[in-house]
Amino acid sequence: MDFSNGRGLTPEQYAQWLVDNGFVQISRKYGMLARVPPGKKAEDVLYDAKMESKIGLPNEAYWRKEERKWVEMLGERECRSFYARVYATGDDTRTVSQAVLTAFKKLGGETA
Repeated sequence: MDFSNGRGLTPEQYAQWLVDNGFVQISRKYGMLARVPPGKKAEDVLYDAKMESKIGLPNEAYWRKEERKWVEMLGERECRSFYARVYATGDDTRTVSQAVLTAFKKLGGETA
């Protein structure tokens, strides 16, 4: 059963699904949640997203090395937070009601 849209679920059930699927809160005011694509490391996803913006720049090899150092310096948790706030799109984002967001926090949902 697909719970991704939250239809037919209580706010607590939907919030539990969001926690179980790795979503993090990126805005309380707007009820926005996001995640790193399932099965991928945040460091790798952030590195790939940043490198896409640098394709065609002179000295691309230099940027690859510098971005890899920066991503490794941040670590997995900070990379997840940065990716969720800046690059997450489509199926990796959700806008939820305040009731769902409150339940999400009570269930241990993280903030980016």
